[in-house]
Amino acid sequence: MCIYTAHVRVCGICRNEETVLISERLCRSAQASGLFGSCIEGTLNQRDQTLTQCWQCKDRVVVVAMAQASKRTPGRRRRDSGAMRW
Repeated sequence: MCIYTAHVRVCGICRNEETVLISERLCRSAQASGLFGSCIEGTLNQRDQTLTQCWQCKDRVVVVAMAQASKRTPGRRRRDSGAMRW
């Protein structure tokens, strides 16, 4: 049986899917003829998922972090905890 595998990235935030690679593995009888799926058994379709973050969600995270950093007021310092400094 020939195997057709679609390798897909799935964003963990927005659930967007992106096909990265499609691979075909020929069985012995299909290798002899040189044609994918030409065997008697037919083809098996598989899906290989990888959980990741898409570029749009990565950019959103960076923009939010930069906005939060700019809201902090500069010049404020913490109180000294009393620890000795060398």
